[in-house]
Amino acid sequence: MIPPKKKRSFINLFSPAAKAAYAWVNNPDTKFDPPTYKITILIPEGSEADAFEAAITDAMKKCAEKDGTKLKKGNISIPIKRWEDDDEEKRKPEFQGYVRFSFKSSRKPALKDSRNKDLPEDVYPMSGDVVRVAFGVSAWATPMGSGASCRLAGVQLIEKNNTGSSQTNFEEYEGGFTASDEGDETL
Repeated sequence: MIPPKKKRSFINLFSPAAKAAYAWVNNPDTKFDPPTYKITILIPEGSEADAFEAAITDAMKKCAEKDGTKLKKGNISIPIKRWEDDDEEKRKPEFQGYVRFSFKSSRKPALKDSRNKDLPEDVYPMSGDVVRVAFGVSAWATPMGSGASCRLAGVQLIEKNNTGSSQTNFEEYEGGFTASDEGDETL
């Protein structure tokens, strides 16, 4: 008989406000199985990024201690990357000077505005927007290594900078077709 899977402890945290990248929060990324909701935030290198990384690491260690998970020294994986960590040929110039923090979940995250109200269905955080992320940290270990999972729970839209590629706020065009002309296609 297979023993039941042990439930992992989580510590809930919030990110500072940061620029979003790779935002799949309205629809899941179906490239992988199972489909995954995910978002990466960019925090400039420095004290704020260091403090946030330390908070995630501390939460991971507390969860590991509570669950009896043995973290492997020197082989700990956390979903945090620096530009220097990337292969030279894959480095993206827009990420230089930033620390990238990634969060994911198989469940759709709550999407909130700056006053913690639900966003309308047609408004959602996208890459380039300023957001905060609500997430749960847990610890994991396998024979190959150990680390932290950062499970995405919610995204708060602080500043909308990306309106998508379907920008349609045209100025009026004199003498052109109007929907009220019903069949009169004046050009």
